[in-house]
Amino acid sequence: MWPSAWPAPAQLASVWGVDLDPRRVRAGRLALGARAALEIGDLRTAAIPPSDAIVLLDVLHYVPPEAQRAVLARSRRALSDGGVLLLRVADAGAGMRFRLTSLADRIATVARGGPPRLYSRALPAWIALLTELGFGDVRSAPMSACTPFANVLLVAR
Repeated sequence: MWPSAWPAPAQLASVWGVDLDPRRVRAGRLALGARAALEIGDLRTAAIPPSDAIVLLDVLHYVPPEAQRAVLARSRRALSDGGVLLLRVADAGAGMRFRLTSLADRIATVARGGPPRLYSRALPAWIALLTELGFGDVRSAPMSACTPFANVLLVAR
């Protein structure tokens, strides 16, 4: 149910997504139906189609820094003029809040059978990387309201 006080949601022409976990892909297909093309695959090697918006939520810290850079560079190339990248990351410079975020991620990763190694950056390093890759306008907004975590949304154009 969309709240009546909010502006109308964007009407998406198409949605594309990729995930390593077949269960998540099946759940996405069930939720989105024919509105989305969802694939089982690895974001590190997946061909990102031309896009007006790209959303990467809580994913880049699972891949090494060189793979992070490559995914972001491919994302930048895939974006249309005026396109936007929405990237949620944990701010490794946020002290105890980051340590709690990292601990929760490690526990969840091990519980899913994945390796406990995570690759995080401090917020200024994320912004510098996005700027270096050609995003001219990078803004951040906290995404940890009412939680002990250090999540940040980066909006890059």
